[in-house]
Amino acid sequence: MVGTGPPYTAKYSKEHTVVKIYYESDANLELIKGKTIGVIGFGSQGHAHALNLQDNGCNVMVGLHPGSKSRQLAQTLASA
Repeated sequence: MVGTGPPYTAKYSKEHTVVKIYYESDANLELIKGKTIGVIGFGSQGHAHALNLQDNGCNVMVGLHPGSKSRQLAQTLASA
């Protein structure tokens, strides 16, 4: 069932972990609330991470290089 239970680990041998799955209940957002979280880059992953953090009540600051094509899109995050 998605979203419940402890983190599960799939293994192909005793020495090698292939996948470890974490669920929402494994995270404690209280540890980062009230702090500013920096996201470097605003590509597909940076955009998703920044919006997810912001949607969960975190203050997010995005770092981009001068002239980045993502600057205008990232500025909409700041005004949301």
